[in-house]
Amino acid sequence: MVATREQVQSVIDQWGPWTAHNIELAPGLYTRPESGTTPNPRLRQVLQLVSDIMGSEDLSGVVVADLGCLEGGFAIELALHGARVVGIEGRETNVSRASFAANSLSLDRCTFALDDARNFGRDKYGEFDVVLCLGLLYHLDAGSVFGLLGAMHESARRAVLIDTHVSLTGGRVTQFGGRTYSGHFFREHGRTDTPADRQAREWASLDNPESFWLTRSSLFDALADVGFSSVLECHLPQSTLTSADRVQLVAFKGVPADIRSVPQAVQPMPAYRPPEIASWRANAQEAARSSVRAAGKLADAARRKLLDHRRGG
Repeated sequence: MVATREQVQSVIDQWGPWTAHNIELAPGLYTRPESGTTPNPRLRQVLQLVSDIMGSEDLSGVVVADLGCLEGGFAIELALHGARVVGIEGRETNVSRASFAANSLSLDRCTFALDDARNFGRDKYGEFDVVLCLGLLYHLDAGSVFGLLGAMHESARRAVLIDTHVSLTGGRVTQFGGRTYSGHFFREHGRTDTPADRQAREWASLDNPESFWLTRSSLFDALADVGFSSVLECHLPQSTLTSADRVQLVAFKGVPADIRSVPQAVQPMPAYRPPEIASWRANAQEAARSSVRAAGKLADAARRKLLDHRRGG
């Protein structure tokens, strides 16, 4: 189906305008023409990461899940490169716009399900080579954060891409699986807001009035605790959302490496220690060593002076 301006306007009249993803539906016909024709760096980053994970820009045969996919921009881009993509989105307005865009581009390998991403799991949706969790994790309450991390690990064959805010304060804690995690609570909706009010806020949580933002350290620990073997942070290609409280991560579902040069029992991954703390400790240790060396030199000098005095006497 080749989309026309009249059809696009009909979708907008029924479901509202596109608010996030700019997609060319036909030559010169864009979902968000006000955004211009320059590709969003976030789109480039996600495409590059998935291509690097799979070892090829040709994604034919690759199966991807896009959780909380909004208007389907990432899912559609990956499908244009050959991937089979399932987008899961909890708002009907977004699903309708995303489905219209995919149909306009004749992408039958890109489908969208109207469902709460918190229902995602291998039993319901199957397995995927790569799972996308972009701009979603920080909209979930504390319990749902850990539940979704576990579900993504179970469903991913290779890796999970995560783009999320992290807490810079860590003033509040939550418990899960016997471990304490730090972060802070973020207000999503008013407690007296109606379900319609919450549905209308397309860039907020579906229903929970508060979400829980994990600190960077706690997020890394949580990823290790659910079973991811390594977690890398992406700096290139750079996202437009790069900031102190936002990270783009690739969490790999691999087999824990077995160290053979030093015999040891199998041990869980140690808790993450932030580089700034590690650096502070290293600096403090070096300062202590320097003090000991200086004191030793002073003591040696005093001893030499005493010996010289005795010899002279």
